[in-house]
Amino acid sequence: MSQYIFLASKLSEQIDKWNDKLDALASKYMDSPWVGCIMLAVLFLFAYWGIKTLSSK
Repeated sequence: MSQYIFLASKLSEQIDKWNDKLDALASKYMDSPWVGCIMLAVLFLFAYWGIKTLSSK
C-alpha cells in the first residue's frame, strides 16, 4: 500500500512540474490574438478531417 502512495506522490510532483512548464509557455504565447486564431483554425481543420474520415464508407 505504501508503494502506491509513493507512486502517487511522485506522479503528483511530475504533474506539477509539467503544469509549471505549460503555464510558462502559455503565458508567453497566448497574449497574442493571432495565436488564438491559428489555434481555432487548426481545431476546425482537425474536426473537418476527422468527420470526413469517420463518415466515409
